[in-house]
Amino acid sequence: MLSIAAMGGAAAKAYYEVANNENRRDEYYSSSAHAPGQWAGGGAAQLGLSGDIQAADFRAIANGYLPGGEAGVQNAGKDDRRAGWDLTLSAPKSVSIAAAVGDETVKQAVTQAHEQAVGTALESIQREAGITRRGHGGSVQERADLVISQFRHMTSREGDPPLHTHNFVHNLAMRSDGTTGTTESR
Repeated sequence: MLSIAAMGGAAAKAYYEVANNENRRDEYYSSSAHAPGQWAGGGAAQLGLSGDIQAADFRAIANGYLPGGEAGVQNAGKDDRRAGWDLTLSAPKSVSIAAAVGDETVKQAVTQAHEQAVGTALESIQREAGITRRGHGGSVQERADLVISQFRHMTSREGDPPLHTHNFVHNLAMRSDGTTGTTESR
């Protein structure tokens, strides 16, 4: 199942940065039951972002800045800026239960299948929604590579076993000419 939620800058930072807060082991995103956040998408790779998500990089991208501190979009740093969209892909309940109560072989197989399904979904999202605008009033649309922060979880905040992955699509994308722009949300 896919659920989508638009996130403003402050909400996204508050919601996701908990993943990197070593002092709060009780938090949803830093629990030992969850894998560390990972960068995904061609745009992340072009920006040199790979592997575990660092809070400073997440904060910069969510605010519309490149990892080196340069503005990546026209409205970088503005309080009313849309940081991106949380695309949560959830496994069916029966699959989540199998991952929760199965032996290590079952858990690994289910998790691997979930990750493959998430990868396939993100390829489709890139193909269909990887668009940015430029020109007066954003009149010119063009293809762009998305910058995505992924957080895979085996449980909910309540401790239930819904296997799911938050794919935060940042409102900053890489154009083919190496420039950056906002992600077309229409």
